[in-house]
Amino acid sequence: MSLVFYGASVLCLLCVMVLSLRWRTRARTLRLEKGAFERFFGQPVAQIVLQISGEAQWRQRLDRAGLYTQTPLGFLSAVLQQCLVLCIAACLILALSLQSGGVGVFLGLVLSAGVMMWRIQGLSRAWQRQRRQLQRELPFLFDLLVMALESGAGFNVALQRIYALTPSPQSRLMLARLLECLSAGMGRQQALQHYAEHMQLEALHQWAWTLEQADSFGISLAPLLRIQATQLRERLLQQGEQKALQAPLKMLLPLSLCLMPCTFIVLLLGLGAQLFPLLTGQA
Repeated sequence: MSLVFYGASVLCLLCVMVLSLRWRTRARTLRLEKGAFERFFGQPVAQIVLQISGEAQWRQRLDRAGLYTQTPLGFLSAVLQQCLVLCIAACLILALSLQSGGVGVFLGLVLSAGVMMWRIQGLSRAWQRQRRQLQRELPFLFDLLVMALESGAGFNVALQRIYALTPSPQSRLMLARLLECLSAGMGRQQALQHYAEHMQLEALHQWAWTLEQADSFGISLAPLLRIQATQLRERLLQQGEQKALQAPLKMLLPLSLCLMPCTFIVLLLGLGAQLFPLLTGQA
């Protein structure tokens, strides 16, 4: 009977995978097409979620995470499709392992819901990672911009030169967005302020304020950027020192829960091994 159940579970899982993904080979290229689950389950449920939560909010999350080519409907339908496949597989495996259908289905639903929340929270994690990376790279970009401006190049030309030289993907993405806004006719301060609001980074707001001060008072931009780069490096150094001071406090809980109990167990076992013959001898 168990073999029949395992065979049925494997067959159901294979049917889910075949319905969810369908591969076709055309002109020696392997192309992934929309499966039955994505058409009849993923997209309708994703449309309902978008109507409830708002498509603009999901578009903003995807843009902040760097997924500019991904649509909210495509992202949500793909996540729902993966969670459905995982839920069916987990329910079958857990129900057969625990010999209880209700408990297996409940645990499978909880597992799939956790994976869905983890995938959605991954957008926020990617955005925070991009913000930290960009904040670390801004002083170096300011140095390159200062050298380009002092060589006689204009602001737009300097950005184009830096875009061609910088190897960082996050810096190239920021410069590409700025150049697109400048090419569309937006002012440099407005373009930078728009990207600063998009990333919610204080250093970019200060850069926009620096451009405003340079345009208002007619002063050179290079000395202001050099001062701002120095301030950013000092701020990053202070943040590193604060994290170094917080490290012992963060290590206290893992040490107290993992290392110290093991140390006490080893000491007590050695002490017990030495005292046990003496106690048994006295008895």
